[in-house]
Amino acid sequence: MGELYYEGKEFDHKPEGLRPGFLSIALREALGMADLTSPPPWLINMQRYGPPPSYPNLRIPGLNAPIPNGAGEGGAEGGACGLGAGSSEPLCPSQSSQA
Repeated sequence: MGELYYEGKEFDHKPEGLRPGFLSIALREALGMADLTSPPPWLINMQRYGPPPSYPNLRIPGLNAPIPNGAGEGGAEGGACGLGAGSSEPLCPSQSSQA
């Protein structure tokens, strides 16, 4: 049987330790991200289409903030840039000379 919804129920429970833009170790493992410098799988689409409209001021490394130290810029393993879906154009300006 399901839960009963009532007005204001979403304010009854505040999850501790969760915030937008932060990936827990368990989530990184579930997504197959090798280490802390690996980009999330959705970064390429965000580079192509922009940040989520719900979080206009969220700083996203590789999108509107510098990439972390130790992360590569290329589309290779661990890189923060790459080719968009169905495109042969690089999303990062520094890649255009490598192609």
